[in-house]
Amino acid sequence: MGRGPTLAPEEVGRVRGLAEAGFSNREIAARVGRSKGAVAAVLKTKNDSMPEPMGRPTSLNERMLRHV
Repeated sequence: MGRGPTLAPEEVGRVRGLAEAGFSNREIAARVGRSKGAVAAVLKTKNDSMPEPMGRPTSLNERMLRHV
């Protein structure tokens, strides 16, 4: 099964807004005109602009880094 076109940023904002208003995924999909799976994928992703740091934590804190 192929993938449809990606959701535009306006559609993503509309999906998140309708979810905050208390609409179900089925209702949101009907209003936006996208599949329930696309709506679920949008709501599952985090809204953070910065990803969480990965890997081993640094042994130096910010104060020590400024000193070095």
